[in-house]
Amino acid sequence: MDAIELDPLNLDVTLKLARLNQGSYKNYNVLVRLRSGKTFNFPLIWMVFGSENSLDCDLIVLVSLEFVEMKPRPDICNKMCDILDSTLGPIVGTEKAINSSLGYWSDGEIRWAQKGSDLGEINNSIIATFNNHPSLQLLLECPLKVNLKRDVWYKIQTTIRDMLCKMNKSRYQDNPIIRMYELLVSLFNIPEIIAYSKTQKKKYICPILQGVFIQKITSNELILIIPECSNLINKITATAQNKRKRLKPIDEVIDLMERRLDFGFVLMKILVRNHKDGNRVVQLIVALDQKSPTIPREQYEHLRKLLFDLIQSSVIHLNRVIRIVRHIQPLGVRIDCLRRLDLRDIRYLLPIEGIATRYKDMAFKFGQAYSLMDGIELYDKNEIARYYQSSFPSLGVFLRREHPTIQNLEELNEFIRRFLDRIETYPGYSRELCEQYLNQ
Repeated sequence: MDAIELDPLNLDVTLKLARLNQGSYKNYNVLVRLRSGKTFNFPLIWMVFGSENSLDCDLIVLVSLEFVEMKPRPDICNKMCDILDSTLGPIVGTEKAINSSLGYWSDGEIRWAQKGSDLGEINNSIIATFNNHPSLQLLLECPLKVNLKRDVWYKIQTTIRDMLCKMNKSRYQDNPIIRMYELLVSLFNIPEIIAYSKTQKKKYICPILQGVFIQKITSNELILIIPECSNLINKITATAQNKRKRLKPIDEVIDLMERRLDFGFVLMKILVRNHKDGNRVVQLIVALDQKSPTIPREQYEHLRKLLFDLIQSSVIHLNRVIRIVRHIQPLGVRIDCLRRLDLRDIRYLLPIEGIATRYKDMAFKFGQAYSLMDGIELYDKNEIARYYQSSFPSLGVFLRREHPTIQNLEELNEFIRRFLDRIETYPGYSRELCEQYLNQ
């Protein structure tokens, strides 16, 4: 067979393998060829790392210094990893899904890594967990010998950001309007948001509270197909009159906030109307489904997707609120946002295994960041479970991907609260600390 050949800028990527020097650890070679004609040739060397009983196989592939000095674009690296993910299983000797990344190491430490900005975490995690996977390693011993200094504040910030990102596909389980009302009243009273100018308030609040609208061209098409729903369709068509009806109460909320007056009544009216509009879209989907045998398949699927996407994007759900708030940079805002979430009230629109993985990621990252503030580096989920066994035994439930009880979720809530309390007493803390400035 020929060498591994990767052309990450072409849609059609060819990949061929060649075994070299049978007795050497350099069994395979990698040839990277860019569309520009630039080529890189280096031996295929990897290190497997991570928890011993991980469901996938995390590994880092060594690239050449010349490749690093080129400052490769993310799309090039991602394309290479896509190919390596689908190819390396039999070579490494595992049936687990491969999760590859690219890196460069020399003189006993990581010098460059494709994924993650904190080289210390990547470097130290490999040293700590290399021996968890002796049968999968290409090298007899870990080539990394130097533990690097960790950037604690970077870990704190990225953990909080990642956890807010984990709220995608999330909904309130019961009484969603009441729960959302309580959350928004609390969020809109965060000191930084109260202090924003009227223009800044609109920047964040309008996208949260904006209404449900069907574009005119789509509504006309729907009326032709399901004329019995024309009144329903007209109520949520993006006409100037409908938009004014939806925007006026949002402006009222912002005006009341500016004057430091109670905006709760107007906010509740917005949420009730938004919920009704969402239900109207659901009714349209049901009516469309009933007419599906008489509609051309392509047209039916197109319209159904438009309506489904409208529910996902325009109904005021938890994930929409968190997505907007987490774009506010100051750490204090993000901490306050996390404090206002109760995991017992939240459900995820994911398969069971996806929910279990989400909770595992939460427990893993919060556990790592919390211990790091005490100078303890943990890189294996079994280590994390043992470390917190006496104080937070439920953490092990999530790390093992077991189905949590309400009591387990309350304990995770308490763990997060203590983690946030610890951050606010950690040296260097400021509500104004922003992630984008940490490494400058």
